Amino acid sequence: MKMKIFLRCLANPGFQSGIAEELGVHQSTVSKVVTFVTTRVTAKVSSWIKFPHTEQDILQALEDWQNVNHFPGVIGVIDCTHIRIEKPGRHGDEYINRKGWPSINVQATCNAQEMFTSVDASWPGSVHDTRVWKNSTIREVVQKFPNASLLGDQGYGLELSLLTPYRNTDTEAKIHYNRLLKRERCIIERCFGQVKRRFPILKYICRLKLRRISRIIICCFIMHNIAKHLKDEEFPEEEDEDDTDENDEDDNQNQHIPDNEMLQRARVKRDEIADIIVRRHLY
Repeated sequence: MKMKIFLRCLANPGFQSGIAEELGVHQSTVSKVVTFVTTRVTAKVSSWIKFPHTEQDILQALEDWQNVNHFPGVIGVIDCTHIRIEKPGRHGDEYINRKGWPSINVQATCNAQEMFTSVDASWPGSVHDTRVWKNSTIREVVQKFPNASLLGDQGYGLELSLLTPYRNTDTEAKIHYNRLLKRERCIIERCFGQVKRRFPILKYICRLKLRRISRIIICCFIMHNIAKHLKDEEFPEEEDEDDTDENDEDDNQNQHIPDNEMLQRARVKRDEIADIIVRRHLY
């Protein structure tokens, strides 16, 4: 019964009082159940959302990606999505995103199996994707393994651990590199779309107290992975419409200027990968 109440809340972007009336319980019961189940589910986060941390994990992630996709040296894809919330009474403007509505900016990574490997739901909507990435623990992890990278869109700056598109495609290699990256990067948009359709509270407005929203988001991402594991029925493919930071090129340029030497090494790595894509006809 608790799971029934909890899932009904995640499926309904309305108010708990309406859900309580529909299920024949008191509104306070709904609130207590949501807190109880959220606590139990998020306690299992390390069992269901796992980012590769060891050399063996990285090698397995590289192999898994190559078994399904073609982009060399990749362990997954990264992006952010905005979850709509009601504007908080305190520091409310910090949550207004570039589209003009309040949100939580959620960073996530996923693997070739369309399962989330990390999720960070702690940032207000006004914070740019690049800042979230620069402060994330997974960035520190990937930087330890020079043979592994994540794929990102133009909203991110190029790094050794984060491959992004070329801005100027003046060679055949750069054109094919961008095409392959765009095709394989869209897996994260599908994952965001799937989790929002599976749990509509993430697609519309999350009408909960701010202190509870991050845990609800993580809970939904955990249950998405569980659904994937159980081979639950899939939803029709639909890209996440809030996932559109890739056109913020000028904004991103001012977020962080990397060390020249590191940036040069990242450019060399990207050029080498572009050449491999052309030579092996991976596009």
